[in-house]
Amino acid sequence: MHARLRRPAVALLATTLAAGVLGAAPAAEAAAVGSIEGAVTGPGGAAIPFAQVTFYVLDPATREFTWFQDGWARADGEGRYSKDLPAGDYLVQFSDFQSGDHLTEYWDDAYDRDDADVVTVGAGDEKVADAELAPAAHVTGRLTGPGGAPVGFTTVYAFRHMTTESGFEYHQQIGGAQTDANGAYDIGTLAPGIYRIQFGDSYSMGGQQTDHATEWWADRASLESGTDLVVPAAGREGIDAELGLDSEVSGRVVGADDTGLEGVVVGAARKIGTQWHVVATTRTSEDGTYLLDGLQTGTYRFVFNDFSNGEPIVEWWDDTAFRGKATAVEVGPNTEVEGIDAALVAGEHDDEVGLTVTNTIQPTISGSPVVGSTLTASTGTWNPQPTQYFFEWFIDGVPLMGHYESTYVPTAADVGKSISVLVTAGGVEDHAYGNAMSASTAPVAGAPVIAPPATSTTPATGLPTTPPATTAPTVDVPAGLAAVLRGVDTSGKPRVGRTVKVTGLDTLFRSTTAVSYTFQWFAGSTKVKKATRSKLKVVPSMKGTKLAVRVTATAASTSRSVKLKVGRVS
Repeated sequence: MHARLRRPAVALLATTLAAGVLGAAPAAEAAAVGSIEGAVTGPGGAAIPFAQVTFYVLDPATREFTWFQDGWARADGEGRYSKDLPAGDYLVQFSDFQSGDHLTEYWDDAYDRDDADVVTVGAGDEKVADAELAPAAHVTGRLTGPGGAPVGFTTVYAFRHMTTESGFEYHQQIGGAQTDANGAYDIGTLAPGIYRIQFGDSYSMGGQQTDHATEWWADRASLESGTDLVVPAAGREGIDAELGLDSEVSGRVVGADDTGLEGVVVGAARKIGTQWHVVATTRTSEDGTYLLDGLQTGTYRFVFNDFSNGEPIVEWWDDTAFRGKATAVEVGPNTEVEGIDAALVAGEHDDEVGLTVTNTIQPTISGSPVVGSTLTASTGTWNPQPTQYFFEWFIDGVPLMGHYESTYVPTAADVGKSISVLVTAGGVEDHAYGNAMSASTAPVAGAPVIAPPATSTTPATGLPTTPPATTAPTVDVPAGLAAVLRGVDTSGKPRVGRTVKVTGLDTLFRSTTAVSYTFQWFAGSTKVKKATRSKLKVVPSMKGTKLAVRVTATAASTSRSVKLKVGRVS
């Protein structure tokens, strides 16, 4: 809506894409004592003129974990380059930002940093690192505004769908371009794959404003809710968008002394479907003021994050630590909303309590506490009304592993002990799950003994009879455990904030052999620390991973295991 200075998007685009998530390098202090040189070509050996070659070095402080950009070189018109470098280990990346007709790769023939080979440069070394780049795909289209007017000089980004070896899925910004005066754009250097395309920069962290609302192809509001675009080797044309006029929100962020805070990250969160997503961010300027633009019409909640003092301060507008207690702001079409201010004070919200599903009438247990008789738990009454309930049974205050249904049948091992049940209720937006324990039952009594009817032991012959000897059935423990594990399953959807659990856990087979269980939950291929119970609360850090649980059943010193797949966390 208003022109304001920002870095030139086109000028920095190549550098931004080259650096990616590898980090920005501190300036090298050592004298140049070696070099890397080579030629950048395409298929058939044709030179790629003016290719960009970027050099990465390990974190100078630790020499491990993180690669930092440590300089770059521009190939000449014949595709040749040379760079003097301090002694060290380097990754070398080759990019054709000039034409966009070739894929970016690392030496030697690697498309991913983790697969790249290291070039070691010693004193006086003249190392050679050539690259033959494969053809790349392009995504092209045109942006227009109301009435079909072209939207020029707006950035378009391509985010590629990625999956790690552990199964974690995410979207990584791979390419980008700026529209010309006629609204046309061309994103090159893309590998065939699945992408989501963003029109406009809603994560610019401040800078030049826009007159049009940011959106995602096709007419989507966020990356998370975006539509996948399949890009073949031949590329895609006609990926157009008609952008509406945007709205903006502004305010000022101050500290405890009412001085403006610079660098505070301000985010606009919007509910899309059943999930909340931060759809735009910016940073405050030197005097604490900020402006978020490119916003679509909708209902927003705003969050402020100050990371300047090591311990982050997070606050939602208006003056709360919890999104569920934040004040909603209605943003109309092509409007300016002012006064979304915040005062961030360390420790201000330490004692604040979030919204929780609250029990108003205690759960109860019905039925007789007798061996073999079914006990049934009620849910109790809660406010607000939950959509999910979970049950956990206790014997004399000790949790009973493997029993998470609303019913329980006491066994002989429970005689003389009292039984209670813990009900967990939730599934309400912006509310934490609540817990309530029932009162304990009377001590469990043994099953009633019914005397058998009297029978004659003397047959008509007058001779006493002896009943035939019986042999106790042989229990095949491994086969029994295998049968038990075939009945084990999971319940609950793997969504953040929900609980998933293992079901179908039998404690006996053949009525005589006791079975015990152990559990280990996994997020991808990684064990979840301390997740060794039969149920698991899904937390935000698990989002995008594939959940699984290994169930081990043990009986008579024999164990068998099964790994159950739960699904990808959303």
